[in-house]
Amino acid sequence: MLESTHTYQVIIPYSIEEVWQALKHAADLDVAGGQEIVERVSDAEWTTALDERHSTRCTAAYDEAARRMDVTMDSTAKHENDTTSISLASVDAGTEVTVEQTVRGNFVVMKMLQLVGVGALDKVAGSIVSNIEALCSGGETRRMSTEDLEAYAKERVADWGKD
Repeated sequence: MLESTHTYQVIIPYSIEEVWQALKHAADLDVAGGQEIVERVSDAEWTTALDERHSTRCTAAYDEAARRMDVTMDSTAKHENDTTSISLASVDAGTEVTVEQTVRGNFVVMKMLQLVGVGALDKVAGSIVSNIEALCSGGETRRMSTEDLEAYAKERVADWGKD
């Protein structure tokens, strides 16, 4: 089983309390990039689908004291779960957001990892952070599509010959 863990860190200009409240809307953060929500049980439990045969049950768990959210993604297509953890730390400029992604077989992301390396995980983590910022500012979140990820892969593959 292929597994990759990647950490993405960024500081955003919102208080830790604002960001923590945004994390309470985990289903809106797009942690399973490239997959559409097909069933939303709550903000902390939902199901996404890559296609008609493969779905992923996502469940968020919160550690208030540590200011950490862990999302477990249980796919019908594999035996191991993927996880995305988001940790917060207060800093002078706002909040440091750390997104740690452990991928074990998410078809779209694993395909991207094989083609373009950790840049694909950065793309998904960047989308998560953009959605956190949108929730903090009262804006609308945006889900990445499979087409977004495929376009990124094509762009990266095209760049390989230019180095």
